[in-house]
Amino acid sequence: MIDVPVKLGPRSYRILVGAGLLAQAGPEISRLGVGRKLALVTDPSIRALYGEVVAQSLAGAGFEVTTVLLPEGERAKTLEVAAQTWDRLLEAGLDRGSAVVALGGGAVGDLAGFVAATYMRGMHFVQLPTTLLAQVDASIGGKTAIDHPRAKNLIGAFHQPRLVLADTGALQTLPEREYRSGLAEVIKHGIVLDAAYFGEVERSAAALAKTPSGTPSRRSPAMRASPTARRCRSAWWRRRAWPSAWAWPPRRREPGKCGCSRRWVCPCARSGRRPSA
Repeated sequence: MIDVPVKLGPRSYRILVGAGLLAQAGPEISRLGVGRKLALVTDPSIRALYGEVVAQSLAGAGFEVTTVLLPEGERAKTLEVAAQTWDRLLEAGLDRGSAVVALGGGAVGDLAGFVAATYMRGMHFVQLPTTLLAQVDASIGGKTAIDHPRAKNLIGAFHQPRLVLADTGALQTLPEREYRSGLAEVIKHGIVLDAAYFGEVERSAAALAKTPSGTPSRRSPAMRASPTARRCRSAWWRRRAWPSAWAWPPRRREPGKCGCSRRWVCPCARSGRRPSA
């Protein structure tokens, strides 16, 4: 297991990366000192794969678990679904000392985090991401949101989790398209901000890629642990090094001298290239 500390003063938390961590959810959450009542927020597909393992771990640690099922994908990120989830928390008697545990991909984490940020003006929140994209991006940094009819992720809040458990064993059940989507985010981050990390990913490309037989279950979780943890560390460092990059609204940049029409970041301005004649 790899332990990545995220140092944010009183909002600090740990990102644990490794295989088999979903079965350790109960003991790890128990160490946080949260209340005995938890809401396990997930969707039907993820519940079928990992719900029983997580629920047994939580119950074994003495927690009273209320399971909240969401629609799958972006359909979960609506005000109506958030309201239904608030109702379930009220009916189960959860309070500010209780915790919301998000088990699933980015959409589940976004909705569950938004509910945790707004219920009784904020409650504890734990991320159990099961997709590569959620493990290396969506579960890090406290980004929570629901969609608006006019824009995606328009309504939300920054609400840091108390803990992130990135179980690399969950990647074995990902469809090829979902796995490659997460891997693209890993590669993108290395290209943009971390050359050494990108080099590590490039050297590990054969191990990170899908097996020739096309069987997802043959992927080795151990091969993914180090790159995933490096991505978590680097993402946290980026937020610390460039806080303005995470501020809202973002600062608008003018087009580069080369005449580029890109309004936010001009690659020519970055590279110092002069406009052509």
